[in-house]
Amino acid sequence: MTDRFSGFTTGELSRRSKVAADAASEAGLDGLLILQDCDIYYFTSTAQSGALFISGNGEGVFFAIRDFERARAESRFPNIVPLKSLKLLPDALMESGFNDLKTVGLEFDVLPVKNYLYLKKLFPKMEFADASPIIRKVRSVKSPEERKLMVKAGQMHTEMFKALPSLFTPGAREIDVSAEIEAFFRKSGHQGVIRMRGFNQKLFYGLALSGRSGAVPSTLDGPVSGPGLTPSFPQGASAKVIGANEAILVDMVSAFEGYIADGARMLYIESLPEKAVEAYDRSLEIEKRVVSLARSGAITGEIYEEANRVADESGFGENFMGLPGKNVPFVAHGIGLELDELPVIARGGKDALEVGNVIALEPKFVFEDIGAVGIENSYFIGPDGPEPLTKAPTSPIKVEL
Repeated sequence: MTDRFSGFTTGELSRRSKVAADAASEAGLDGLLILQDCDIYYFTSTAQSGALFISGNGEGVFFAIRDFERARAESRFPNIVPLKSLKLLPDALMESGFNDLKTVGLEFDVLPVKNYLYLKKLFPKMEFADASPIIRKVRSVKSPEERKLMVKAGQMHTEMFKALPSLFTPGAREIDVSAEIEAFFRKSGHQGVIRMRGFNQKLFYGLALSGRSGAVPSTLDGPVSGPGLTPSFPQGASAKVIGANEAILVDMVSAFEGYIADGARMLYIESLPEKAVEAYDRSLEIEKRVVSLARSGAITGEIYEEANRVADESGFGENFMGLPGKNVPFVAHGIGLELDELPVIARGGKDALEVGNVIALEPKFVFEDIGAVGIENSYFIGPDGPEPLTKAPTSPIKVEL
C-alpha cells in the first residue's frame, strides 16, 4: 500500500477530546491527564512523548517533551507546546490557564506505579482517579475516518492470505512461514509493532502454527499461543517443520497507520484431518450465529452464551477457545489501535454493542492431538449489523509444494 495517511483533522481530534471531556465531567473529574503513547496518538495524531491534558470543557493542550518539532509537524491538534521535562508540568498547566484542578483522571490500567507516585509528588494537593474506563469506552467507538483505516488494514490482510500458499516451501518450518508473512506485511506498510494494553501482553505479528504446536498453551490471553522459539518469549511459531496432513493455523494481525485488523485461516498440505474438518465447520457455524446476533444494543454476555451453546452442541464444547481446563472465556475482542480493546464478547459481559465498535471474532477449538482449528475475522458494527473487514475466502487453503 502506497497511499499513506496524512493524519486526523483538527475537527476530528477536537471531537474526540470533547467526547472524553463530557464523560470525564459526568464522572466528576476536572480533566484527564494522559501519558500513554497510544492514548496520546488517539487524541493528538502523534505518538511523541509528553503529557496531554484535556479539561472538563473539552479544551486540551499537549505538552510535547520528545520531540516537539516532530509533534508539530505530524499533528493537527490545536494546542501543542514544548515541555523540557515532566517536572515542569505543574507550572505549564497553570500558564495554560488550567488552575484549581482538584480531581484529575489518569490511565490507572497502564500507568506504572513509579510514574503515578511521581505525579503525586508533583501535584500534592490534587486527587487522582481512574480514567481508564472513560478512555477505553471513548476509543471503542470508531469514527468514519478510523473505519477507513481499518478497511485498509483488512485489505492488507486479504492480500496476505491470497499470497500465503506461495510463501510455503518444501521442508519449511513454522518460523520460516511466519517470517515470510512478516516480510509481506512490512513491504505492504505494516508498522511492525502490535500494541496491547494488558499487563505483560505482547504480540509479534501473530501466529503460524502446525499440528500439535497449536495446542501448546502459554501466557498470551487468547485460545492459541504456540511454543515460540524461546522461553523468554513463549509464543508464536517454532522451529518445527510443517508436515503433511496437519492442521495449520495462520492467525496474523495486519496494521495500517496504527489501526489493525485481525484474522485467521486454516491451511493444509495434502489433506486436513477429519476431526479438524468437522471442528472447522463448527467454527464457521459459531461465527455465522454470532454475526447474526451482533447488532447495536445486543448484550455481549448473551452473545457469548449463544456461541458457547453452539460449541457444546457440536460435541467439542470442552475444547472451545482453548484446551480443556485452559479455555479463555470470550469469543471476540475489540480492536483498533490496540489488539485488546473494548468491547469483549465474553462470559458475563454486561456491555451493549454500539454502532462504531470493531470486533475480532475468533471461534476456535484446540485439541491435544491435532492442534488449533478455527476462523477469525474482523467486523465493523454498522447500523445494519456487522460489516466484514477481512474478506479472504474462508475455505481451508491447500498448499501445493
